[in-house]
Amino acid sequence: MSDVQTTESRGGRVHLTPGDLAARLGVSGSTFRRISTDYEAVFEALPRDAQRRRLWPLEAAERVMLAHEAVREGQADSTRAALELVRAGRELVTLLDPPALGAEGGRVKLDELSAQIHQQGEGITTLLQALDERDSEIAGALRALGETQQAQAQALRELREEVRARPAPAPPSASPPKWWERVLKRVLGSR
Repeated sequence: MSDVQTTESRGGRVHLTPGDLAARLGVSGSTFRRISTDYEAVFEALPRDAQRRRLWPLEAAERVMLAHEAVREGQADSTRAALELVRAGRELVTLLDPPALGAEGGRVKLDELSAQIHQQGEGITTLLQALDERDSEIAGALRALGETQQAQAQALRELREEVRARPAPAPPSASPPKWWERVLKRVLGSR
């Protein structure tokens, strides 16, 4: 997760973090990495922090914001083309109300984020309460199921005992010999 800090101060100069500038542009991380690569191809390499993340000086951030707005307004086909126009000094769109790039803008953003987090926390609390209620319902159903199973097991034990208590059935009686067995017995017996 990127730093919550919106700016970093290095050597008296203010730098924006990549996450903050991407949020100000309203683009995803992968889109912003492409924009960063385009910027470094057209202008100079950006300074890096100890973890090799790009740091954005305010003038570089303003260039990227102008180029991004020019692409959105249809004045350039790509961010790289818009950045080349900026480097050539061509007049592009002007931002009527550019977002504040200093620490003041960061404070407003932190307040907005804090309000969003608070609102999400309330939503999570509501969900947890609903889950607790559902867990109670499930626990009650499981108890009732367990009691039913115990009653069925007891009924089966009683039935088994009742079956064991009954007398065993008598073995089947021998069936009378067949006619050919009688004839054979007479013939063999006379010898």
